[in-house]
Amino acid sequence: MAAERPSMPPLGHIIIGNRDQVLLAYFDGTQFVIASRLIIPNWMPASILFKPPNILYAANKLSSDTNMLRLGYRDMGGDSSAEPDGNRPRFDEISFGANGIGSYGGRHLAFNTDRTRMVECSHITGEIDVWDISREDNAPRLMKTLWALGNADPTRAQLPGPREAILDPIGRYFVIANAGNRTLSLLDTRDDRYEIVGIRDIPDGIIPGTMAFVIIRETPYLLLVGGVESAIALVRMNYTDTGPQFGTVQFGRSSGQSSDDEPSMSAFAGIVVASNQRDIYIWNRFSQERSGHIAHFTITDDTDPPRIVFAENTPTAGIQPRWVSLSSDTNQEFALVANDLGSTGIAAFRRDPATGRLDPNPAATLPTHLLATWGLPETVIKGPQVVFEI
Repeated sequence: MAAERPSMPPLGHIIIGNRDQVLLAYFDGTQFVIASRLIIPNWMPASILFKPPNILYAANKLSSDTNMLRLGYRDMGGDSSAEPDGNRPRFDEISFGANGIGSYGGRHLAFNTDRTRMVECSHITGEIDVWDISREDNAPRLMKTLWALGNADPTRAQLPGPREAILDPIGRYFVIANAGNRTLSLLDTRDDRYEIVGIRDIPDGIIPGTMAFVIIRETPYLLLVGGVESAIALVRMNYTDTGPQFGTVQFGRSSGQSSDDEPSMSAFAGIVVASNQRDIYIWNRFSQERSGHIAHFTITDDTDPPRIVFAENTPTAGIQPRWVSLSSDTNQEFALVANDLGSTGIAAFRRDPATGRLDPNPAATLPTHLLATWGLPETVIKGPQVVFEI
């Protein structure tokens, strides 16, 4: 069920990024209600971050601009800056704030520890933009642009295609996945330098698509997932004087066919790790089947080294899932999915906090056509790219 004007207090505020727009929706555990849309032509927000209390940053895959947006209140009979009470939503509108101009085709955004800096990856140009977002107006100001390979040997300088940057567990290094030449770049933030200080070869030759850190028995590990082939590696991190070093402790590939002990995957699109540091969810962008899937893995911490074990495969109620996130409540009781194709654009699946398993029957859905820009012909309508709860 969906409607444009909400009439119920929300359980959660959901941010949805789609072609030409960002939407704000409410979710009460059983239904979504669309509250507000911000529409900008020729816009593809491929990555969106939330900076409390009310700021969004969006990377535009179709241009060189990085956008700052604001969440706020409409005039609901009171001071728009007042704290909400239990009978009205915290936010009910999205408005445009400011633009910054950087590298073309921003694909992924990531904050530093205190959210005063933001790193943006451009897969098309091979560049990394570093943004200053520390000022009172929160507008993105470009600090510097870096070639993702730094001063690496130019004979290796095939277009790196940086896909993603994630901040390491100590909050000093951004690890950047370069798909073009199968490397990891280390971006050192110490003393606000933001310099590429090392290039690491990818273990087992994975073409890196997405990554996540996980802490197992107080030791940091990198989960490295292939974006072209269905490969996954569990990589131990060791800190040295020259930055993190990586060593694979487990590596595997999926055959792409469903079975009782293996997910059906042809290329992994993303990964999310639950707050319990045990449950891992990986989803596929392209599949030979009529549905996308979320593969649930668990980490065994009673073995040395630890192991990743496949648990189950859950259809996403749509095709080519672009984004999966876990709800922001303490127990992370829902998984939210954005499907690129198919009639179901957004689906919420109830998650068992004890086992990590997802109920295969969606608790709520939003149809793709309600999430598309008004007036688009059905032949060109595609589903959302981003979904998460704030």
